[in-house]
Amino acid sequence: MEREILQGLNVVAQERDIPLEELLREVEEAMAAAYKRHVGAIGEVTVRIDPVRGGMHAVVEKEVVGQVTNNFIQLGITDARRLNPEAQVGDFIPMEISPESFTRIAASTFKQVLQQKLREAERRRTEEEFRDRIGEVVSATASPETTGA
Repeated sequence: MEREILQGLNVVAQERDIPLEELLREVEEAMAAAYKRHVGAIGEVTVRIDPVRGGMHAVVEKEVVGQVTNNFIQLGITDARRLNPEAQVGDFIPMEISPESFTRIAASTFKQVLQQKLREAERRRTEEEFRDRIGEVVSATASPETTGA
């Protein structure tokens, strides 16, 4: 991930009043979910973003199989045993994913998932802000951005 993307995330965090760490966590989860949906992974997918250097590290758990039919989510038993001599068919082996594996389709899914996660984060923040005011009568103005109109 390049520095420009981190700078963009900083801007989004400030505009939406979300801590950068929380936004990075949401982006990581959105990227993992998008990749998992795109390739149909059944093992875990994890993404970590280095907030200092901007680098990304992604891992997918590939299922060990006798015959590989999908390179994105499966690993042949011979290759699996090179990594773990005790690997058996049905096991899951964590494998690093190159950032190039996040294709255009995964990027589209990522955008949708991230938008949903940002809405949820804003909703949680608003609920936390007003939790102590339950039962009070307050005056507020609703804008189109906050109402979803």
